[in-house]
Amino acid sequence: MYWVRHCDAHPKFDPGEVAKLWINGCTDEESRAFSAPFPSEAYLQGARQFPSLVPLIPDDPAIPDNLKAWEVLRNFDRPFLTAFSETDNTAAAERFQREIPGAHGLSHVTIKDSGHYPQDDAADRLTDILIDFIRNT
Repeated sequence: MYWVRHCDAHPKFDPGEVAKLWINGCTDEESRAFSAPFPSEAYLQGARQFPSLVPLIPDDPAIPDNLKAWEVLRNFDRPFLTAFSETDNTAAAERFQREIPGAHGLSHVTIKDSGHYPQDDAADRLTDILIDFIRNT
């Protein structure tokens, strides 16, 4: 909830500064690139509200849609691989692996030395994982 509140109300909310927190080795130039689409407060409203889309409280209006999505996922029997970074929520990865039939029996991956965005921190490793997954399934 602190993160939701920060994004919503911090007077100097800056997506580029957020990127520095979540991407290992994020350079100043990359940080500026993450900030570039938001030249003023008027452009920040979507980014400010994005964290609030994760349903955290029992009466969140997004809960029914999330439950419907899980109904579909619990019947998804095509190959479904999880490739989470080691700093991400392992409980979420375990839930996908446990509840989605297509995830059963696969060699799921935890990407080492990666933050919340493995596509930035470990792009080559993630690419290899995805190519191997596609070839093998």
